[in-house]
Amino acid sequence: MQSRFTAIIYEEEGWHIAQCLELDVASQGNDSAESLQNLQEALTLHMMAPRSTQLAEFCKTEEEALQLISNARLAEITVQHE
Repeated sequence: MQSRFTAIIYEEEGWHIAQCLELDVASQGNDSAESLQNLQEALTLHMMAPRSTQLAEFCKTEEEALQLISNARLAEITVQHE
């Protein structure tokens, strides 16, 4: 499925920033073209289903799924926001 989004591009501290206006996703690059290309990749990744909902695509058997999960680990992170 394809979706169209609007991006604003601006410069900040020597970087070209591309920010999607419809979603809270942004990326940067050395020039406008690179920042847009990076934003396109970031949006593609942002819209992918979480890996945990895709186990059937990666694992053909229940044993493979259990092995994948047994190798997983949790991490806590702190994010500052308004």
